[in-house]
Amino acid sequence: MNSVSRALQKARGSIPAKEGDKPLSRPTPDPEPNHLQDTSSERDREGSSARRVRPSPEPFGVRQIHLRDYLYLLRKRKWLVFGMSLLVPVVTADYTVRQAPEYWATATLQVSQERVRLVEDLTVGGQGGAEFYGTQLQLLQSTPLSKRVVARLKLWEQPPFEGFVHSTDGPTEEQLLSMANVLRTQVVAEHVEGTQLIRVSCTSPDAELSASVANALLQEYIAFQNESESGVAQNAVLFIQEQIQRLERQVEAGETALSEETTPQSKNLLASHRLESLSLQLADAEALRSAAQSRWESMQNQLPETQSGSVQDASVTSARQQYETMLQQQNDLSSRFGPDWPELQRVKSSVEEAKKRLDAAIREVAGSALEAARLEYESALRHETRLREQVEQQRRQVDALVDAQSARDAAKMEVDAQKEVLEQLLRRQSEAGITAELGESTGINARIVDAATPPSAPYKPNLRKNLMIATVAGLCLALGLALFMEYWEGTVDTPEYLRRHFSVSYLGMVPRYAGFRAKLSSSTREMYVAIPRGSRKRRQKTQSRIAERFRLIRTVLLSGDVQARTILVTSPDAKSGRSFVACNLAISLAKLGRCVLLVDADLRIPKLHEIFRLQNHSGLADALTRGRVDSSAFRRTEVESLYLLTAGLNVGSPAEELSSQTLGWLVAKLAASFDHVVFDSAPILPVPDPVSLAKECDEVILVVRSRFTTEHALGAALDLLDRSNAHATGIVLNGVYA
Repeated sequence: MNSVSRALQKARGSIPAKEGDKPLSRPTPDPEPNHLQDTSSERDREGSSARRVRPSPEPFGVRQIHLRDYLYLLRKRKWLVFGMSLLVPVVTADYTVRQAPEYWATATLQVSQERVRLVEDLTVGGQGGAEFYGTQLQLLQSTPLSKRVVARLKLWEQPPFEGFVHSTDGPTEEQLLSMANVLRTQVVAEHVEGTQLIRVSCTSPDAELSASVANALLQEYIAFQNESESGVAQNAVLFIQEQIQRLERQVEAGETALSEETTPQSKNLLASHRLESLSLQLADAEALRSAAQSRWESMQNQLPETQSGSVQDASVTSARQQYETMLQQQNDLSSRFGPDWPELQRVKSSVEEAKKRLDAAIREVAGSALEAARLEYESALRHETRLREQVEQQRRQVDALVDAQSARDAAKMEVDAQKEVLEQLLRRQSEAGITAELGESTGINARIVDAATPPSAPYKPNLRKNLMIATVAGLCLALGLALFMEYWEGTVDTPEYLRRHFSVSYLGMVPRYAGFRAKLSSSTREMYVAIPRGSRKRRQKTQSRIAERFRLIRTVLLSGDVQARTILVTSPDAKSGRSFVACNLAISLAKLGRCVLLVDADLRIPKLHEIFRLQNHSGLADALTRGRVDSSAFRRTEVESLYLLTAGLNVGSPAEELSSQTLGWLVAKLAASFDHVVFDSAPILPVPDPVSLAKECDEVILVVRSRFTTEHALGAALDLLDRSNAHATGIVLNGVYA
C-alpha cells in the first residue's frame, strides 16, 4: 500500500463516525470524548514547553548602532552611495568646464603712519593700528576711488564694461557710478598682520585688465593721499586763524565787561560791618524780649495779693491799715462784750467793708501791673522782628556782593587764560604757514612695493579643487541620504537586529536573488523556489542554497524536546513571503520521510492550489462548515509524502469560521492523522483570522520580509499574539539580499 493510501486510511480512522457511513456532524464541547480533551491539553503543554524564547538585551525601539551596522548600510545602499558620489563630481566638473575663466592679479602697497605736531597738544592724523589699517582698506574699496580708476583706464572701452556706455560722448555720472560699483565687487584688499603691507587683488576675465586695475587702484590711492596730505597743513593754518580771531573777540568782550563792573572792596567791608552791628542789636533785642516774656508769664501765674506791686502800692497800704484798725477794735469789743452788743455789730460791719475795699485795691493794682508787663513784651517783640528783617536784608546784600566778586574773579581768570592761548596760537601761526609752504608730509606715507603683473593662468575655475570638494561633498551627501532613508524606512533587514531587539527566537533567513520566477521545480520536485533564469549550473547552485536554508530552519524547529505537530506560518503584513516559507518548510519536512499536510488557511485570498496546480473544490472552509473532512479533500502533490488541504469554496465569514469551536477539533484530528501539519494563514495585522488559529497550533512562525516589514509592524504583531495568549515560536527573515 502506498503512502497516500496509508495517510487516507489514517485520516478516516481518526475521525469518529456516527451511524453507518454518514459524515460527522459539527461537534459540541460537551459530548467531546475525554481522550480528545486529554490530547488537546497535552498538546498545549507540549507546545508551550517547546516554544523557544531568548532574553532580549535591548528593549524594542531602542537601537544601538555598531560598526557592522554602518558596514551593512554601505552594502545595502551601495548603489545609492556610488551614484551620489559619482553624480556630484560629474555635475561639478560639467559646471566647472562651462564657467568663464577668471584671472587674479595682486599688488602690494606699503602704508606707514606718521604724525606732525603743528601746535603743542594739537595733533593732525594719528589713529590706532587696527583702526588705521581698517580705514585704509575701506578707502581702497570706496566708490570715489573706484570711479577715479574707471576714468583713468577708460574701462567702458574694455570688453567687461562695454555694455554700460552707449554714447560716444563718454559716460555720464550715473554710468560711472554703476561701473565703479561693479569694479568694487572685483577688488579685494587685505592687511598683512604684523606688517605695514596691504595686498590689493583684482579679478577679471582679462589677465591684462586685472593687473592694470590693481596697479591703477594703488596709484590713485597714493594720489588721493598726496592730495589730502598737501591740504592738511593749509587747513591747519586756516583753523589756527579762525581760533585766533575767535579768541581775540572773546578777550575783548571779557575785558570790556570787567571794566564796566565796579565793586570796590570798601563797599563789601561796610556791608559786612553793618551786618555784624545789626546781628549784635538783634541779640540784645532777643534778650529783652525773652525777659519781658518771662515777667509777663510769671505775673499771669501769680495771685493778685502775692505780687510785689500790690504790696508796695499806697492805696493798697492805706486800705490794709484801715482794715487792720477796724479788726483790732472788733477784737477788743469781742473780749469785753457779748456778740449781740450793738457796738460790736457795727464794728463787724465796718471790718467787712474795709476788707472789701482792700481786695478791690489789690485787684486793681495787680491788673495794672499785668497790663504793663504785656505791653512791655509786645514792644520788645516788635523791636526784635524789625531787627531780624534788617539782618536778613543785609545778609542777602552781602551774599550778592560776594557772588559778584567771585564772578568777576572767574571772568578775569578766563580772560587771562584766553590771552595765554592766544599768545601760543600767534607764535605757532607762522610755523604752520612755513609747513604748508614746504608741503611736508602730514600723516600717511604710501608706496608701491610690488606691482601687479598679468597672471599666466586663471585662478578659477579650479577643476582639481572643485573635484576634490565635490567628491567629499558627494560622499557626505550620499552617506547622509543613506542614513536618512534607513531612518525613514524603519524596516527589519538583518538577523542581528532581530536577535538584538526581539525576544522571539530567530529561526533562520532565506536569501533573495534577482531575476527569479516563482514555480515548483520541475526537475527535482524538491523545492518551491524562485528559479533563476540562466545556466543549469546557476539554477542548481541557487536551488541548493535555498534548500540548505530551509533544512537549517527545519533543524532548528525540530530541535526541541517535543516535536512540532501543528505549525502555523503567518506574517505581520501581506507580501512577506509566508506562502513561500510555508510550502518550502512543508517540502523540507516531507523530505524526512514524514507524512506532512499543508493547509491553505488563508480563506480570503487562497493561492496554494495555484502553486501546486490543483483544483480548489473542497477544503478547510468546507470542513469547518460541515464539521467533517472528506477523504477527497486531501490532495496528493508532486512531492512525495506531502498532501495539500486547500482553502475550499464554501467560505462565509472567515473570521467566524476560524473562531468556531470546530477549529480546535479539526486541528486535533489533523495532528493525529499526519506527522506534521503546516498552516499557511493570512497576515496577522490586517485580519484577525491567524490569531484564532495560533491558539490551536504548537508552533507559530512569523515570516518577516527584509527591508519591507517595519519594526513597528513586527512589534505590533508580537504584542497582538501575546495579548491573545498565542505566543510566536520564532521568526524567519525572508528576502535577505545575498
